[in-house]
Amino acid sequence: MSPAHRRRKLLIWLILFVLFFAGGHALRMQRFASADHGFHAVTGRDLPANVQAMAHASEITDNFFHESHLWLLQGPAASLHELAPAPAFARSDEDAAGWIDDVSRRLGLADARMIEGYEGSTDGGRDRWLLILQPGDRAVFVY
Repeated sequence: MSPAHRRRKLLIWLILFVLFFAGGHALRMQRFASADHGFHAVTGRDLPANVQAMAHASEITDNFFHESHLWLLQGPAASLHELAPAPAFARSDEDAAGWIDDVSRRLGLADARMIEGYEGSTDGGRDRWLLILQPGDRAVFVY
């Protein structure tokens, strides 16, 4: 194999590598073009009636392979509570309060005060959290 052939082959592999990551980034940007769309794409669930996703943030947590997602939601208190159905979720104010600093930092909520917290999982996997914020018509869902 000639040196020119090797360089051409290496260049093709490099281009494919770059396209692979560029495609992944473009897919992620499309997936989170709106916070509502991103909620369904990640959780597989639609938001309850009258609830809107106002913002989304994410970060790598636990290890390199898990990404935690946080959504700021707004709507009637009864609709927000639909995100934490019993018996899969239980009241857990103390554990849920551990997310307040991250929520404030990631979503830019300087005034975030939790009035209720829920922890649980509907799919039997990793725990999720629902933090109902004052005055009761805002919540953060951590997935």
